Amino acid sequence: GFAGDVTALALLGFHTFGRSGCMFTGCCYGFPCEWGIYSRHTGANQFPVVWVESLFTLAILVFVICRICRKGYTPDGKNLPYFLLLYGVCRFLSETTRDHTQSYWIVWRFSDIHVHMLLMAVVGGLMLWYICKKERATEVGEESALPKMHGVRR
Repeated sequence: GFAGDVTALALLGFHTFGRSGCMFTGCCYGFPCEWGIYSRHTGANQFPVVWVESLFTLAILVFVICRICRKGYTPDGKNLPYFLLLYGVCRFLSETTRDHTQSYWIVWRFSDIHVHMLLMAVVGGLMLWYICKKERATEVGEESALPKMHGVRR
């Protein structure tokens, strides 16, 4: 519950603001394009995929913060699975705009990072499914624990 929620906040904060280091060192640019950010490594303008990823993670961070700040929130452990699922999907999509000259191509235009992000999203989805299933079972179990009243409808 609480540990997963705090971990999600820390990871999202790191990813959102830590990507600026990638931008300043020039290690993670996208494909060359006319209107992109100039890279001294390639000598060309490249798509600013790092800033796009930062916006994605900022949106996920805002989503998690909104979940935590809502009235009556109790730590439910869903924020870490939400992070894994949403970040995995967003990063998978943004990888298609990245220049993978230093990465391994596995199948067609999918790199090793695509596979890792897909696995991350699947793990997050399975964790979320398990937590929701466990919550539903607890709710049903509590209802069946109520005393039976003969002749009275609930």
